[in-house]
Amino acid sequence: MTRSVRRALALGLAAVIATLASGCGSDDAAQAESNAPLYSLGWEHNNADVEFAQMMIPHHLLALDMVRIASRNAAAGRIVRFNSAIYGSQDREIAFLRQWLEQWGADPAPGDHPIAPHLDVIIYDYPHHHGSTPMGMHDRAAMEKLLATTGLDFDTLYLNMMIDHHAGAVAMASDVLEHGKSERVRRMARDIVRVQSDQIQQMRKMLATPPDPSDISGRRVPF
Repeated sequence: MTRSVRRALALGLAAVIATLASGCGSDDAAQAESNAPLYSLGWEHNNADVEFAQMMIPHHLLALDMVRIASRNAAAGRIVRFNSAIYGSQDREIAFLRQWLEQWGADPAPGDHPIAPHLDVIIYDYPHHHGSTPMGMHDRAAMEKLLATTGLDFDTLYLNMMIDHHAGAVAMASDVLEHGKSERVRRMARDIVRVQSDQIQQMRKMLATPPDPSDISGRRVPF
């Protein structure tokens, strides 16, 4: 990731944290909280569970970086409002996945470390795949294009990229449901399939329906 991408993403992080603090009463957050005890069950695991956790952490981190870009570049307020659910659920799942890897004595996820340790500039060095986007892991060129796009063109590009990214997460979760052994991983995987499949449908509806003119502002709404 280039310095310009890191710097631009970092600018919105303080606003992200403030928004999350004020939005903890959302239905999605409440549902995730109620599931927390379930995620503590099931100590047995296999390599498929470990690989899922190691892959899903950077996958989620990429989604959070996309959300930060959208907080600056999106034209329609509906994009920013929609992103609150993505940020809340995926940030919480990352915390569980990190904890499980530590409990299992497994290697941390590749790229799961802050480039800078200070709260206002925590940007994660998630691994990029060049020339293709397996499981929706968009490469640096795609992320830089997203960062450089604004207005309604941004909204269209962002939604298409996030749909692709969500489809990758659903595929990863479906795979671990077939091959994994950990019950807590399976519970999370079922949540991912359910929640992100629903979000894909919501994003497709947004692509098919122009935003209300009153929802468009020249001022970027910080997430």
